[in-house]
Amino acid sequence: SKTIQFASTSTISISLPSIISQYLQNTDTSLKNDSVQVVSSIAESKNSNSDAAVISSIVSLVLLKSSSSEKITVQNLEKPISLSFENVTLTVSSIETLNISCVYYEENSKEWKSDGMETEIKNLEIHNLADGNITLTLSILCNTNHLTSFSVIDQNYKKAATKPTPQPAQSNQPTKDAEILQDNTVLIGAIVGAVGGVCVIAVVISIIIIAVCLLRKRKKEETN
Repeated sequence: SKTIQFASTSTISISLPSIISQYLQNTDTSLKNDSVQVVSSIAESKNSNSDAAVISSIVSLVLLKSSSSEKITVQNLEKPISLSFENVTLTVSSIETLNISCVYYEENSKEWKSDGMETEIKNLEIHNLADGNITLTLSILCNTNHLTSFSVIDQNYKKAATKPTPQPAQSNQPTKDAEILQDNTVLIGAIVGAVGGVCVIAVVISIIIIAVCLLRKRKKEETN
């Protein structure tokens, strides 16, 4: 496996399965004589009016052929690509109502979806606030078998904005709250990354021009 880390943040990393080189060769034989560029970007969401609040950075990765800059499709991998989100924080009134999901961006419908994803909570810290609410700090490992843009959302965001705030859980035991979260909360994870071929593997995080173009395109889509 190969790990991709970002210069702009230490809280997000991507782990690529060892089979991805073979996958790329099998799906596109021209890659045997070409190298692959990995272009990545991290952005903060400004979609405060969406049906689900984005509570993490938005991570995007694109695979390109070095010779033509043609986009390479990655999907249906036998072993998943994993994304690690560290120090994801949110405030809730009760852990029992927590409903977070890691999601991917479906470009055709222009919406966040969670089907086909898996997530593990690697670490959980609970902080009780003076107003009775709870602040959670989570480390989440998300798995997917395809490549697009990914993030973590709070499914209760819209619900909380339109309904009275529920009473906090009557418990002062962080261990019990942690067990409730692990046992009863549906958490769906997503992440993607890629690397290429048996030839030279070019991880081009520093390709500023391409990354800026991708970010502008995504911002334009969100505006529309």
